[in-house]
Parts: sequence; structure tokens; C-alpha cells
Amino acid sequence: MDFQTVCEGSALGTDLVRFYVNEGLVEPLFTASHLPDDAEYAEEDLSRLLVIANLNRLNMPLGEVKLFFEQPERAPALLLEHHQRLQQEALYSQVRLAELDNFDLALFGDGSRGLDALAKLELDLPLNDPERQRSDRRLRSETIRRLQQELDDLAYDLTAMGMRQHRQFLVILVLIFLLLLALGWIVGPYIL
Repeated sequence: MDFQTVCEGSALGTDLVRFYVNEGLVEPLFTASHLPDDAEYAEEDLSRLLVIANLNRLNMPLGEVKLFFEQPERAPALLLEHHQRLQQEALYSQVRLAELDNFDLALFGDGSRGLDALAKLELDLPLNDPERQRSDRRLRSETIRRLQQELDDLAYDLTAMGMRQHRQFLVILVLIFLLLLALGWIVGPYIL
């Protein structure tokens, strides 16, 4: 099946399907262009994209989604770990919501009293992990860098192909000119 059919069948946008193909989560049969849009997809690719979409909806990190497919024997453990992590996050979210529900927003109307009240909150919640955020940014940066490299390679290939076509066109023009010149030498004496 073609790219558009896979995008519609998986309910993923074209950008997400391209992303998952470029990440190696889906490996369609590529044509000479090596572009996801020109590739041929099997039913297994569509099924795989549906699994990826649902794991994404369950908020499973991309690294774990990759492990899910690379080490299928670990799938139950990965789902269990993710379930436990989501439960913990839900508990933290409930505590955060309760704190925000009880916070007096009117304190911000009186200068620094709102900031003082925030500073005095005694929250027993984990801080966001800056390393994880850095890791996510690094993954996005690497993906963008890789895609940029692929675009640069494609642009180079297109330029090279254009130059080859230009040279071929010039060779054809020279051959036509030489043919016309030879034809003129052969036919010329009979015309005069």
C-alpha cells in the first residue's frame, strides 16, 4: 500500500509516519528515492504504526517504544513499568492539583505576598529531572540533525542529477549540430 493509505489507515499525520520511518520503527520497502512518501508499505507496517500510535497515546517514551519492538520478550515488563510510572505521576498530579486548588491567588494582588506564599509551600514532590529534559531535547536535536543531513544529501543528489542532465543535454546539442553540419556538407553541393 502507498504512503497516503498508511497515513489514513493509522490515523497518524504524514509528519508522524515520516518520523517513525526515519526513526527506524517502521521499515517499508523503499524505492530508489529512499523517501517514506514513495515507499511501499505492508499490512505489518500499518499494524506496527497502529501499535506505535497507541503506545504514544499511552505516553510511552520513544526509547521504550523502540525497546518494545527490539525486545518483544520485554513487552509485558515495559508495559508494567510504564503503568506504575503513570500511577505515580497521577498521584503527583493529584497532589499538585490539590495544592493549586487551595492556593489563594488573591495574594498576587498584594505585591510579593504571592511569591512569599509560594516559597513557603511544603511540597513533598520530586523535581523535574533536567537530565531527562536534556535527553529529550538531545533526541529531538539528533533527529533534526539527521533529517537535515538527509535533506542535504538529497539536495546534493538532485544537483548532481541536474548537472548530469545538463551535460547530457549539451552533448545532444553538440551531436545535433555536428549532424546538421555533416548533413550540410553532404547535401550542400546538390542544393547550390
